[in-house]
Amino acid sequence: MPLHLLLVDDEAINLLGLKAILRRDYEVTTAISAREALAILARQRVDAVISDQKMPGMLGTELFAACQDRQKTGIRIILSGYDNDQAINQALASQIIDYSLGKPIRTAKLQAILHGRDQR
Repeated sequence: MPLHLLLVDDEAINLLGLKAILRRDYEVTTAISAREALAILARQRVDAVISDQKMPGMLGTELFAACQDRQKTGIRIILSGYDNDQAINQALASQIIDYSLGKPIRTAKLQAILHGRDQR
């Protein structure tokens, strides 16, 4: 059974692009906002959540902080086009998120993380 991923981004074009790449190997659910992601996570468990950081209403790091149940979210990956984001660094240090990846996304790096082959 393939891993179930939840992709979260307020820009639909980013969701569509990433989903097109990942759906070959994974079951993919998408959310256009952190609020929608929280509603999805209230109903189902996923193996990984991959979220954009900068979204209106709630940052990606705030989304992960709101998800207390690690069993529902699995691997937590934040995506950001900004270097040295203080909120991301803080979330990594406090283990609210597991990984931070820059944009544009390197698919091989993401797949290594999802399959436990990343050495950090």
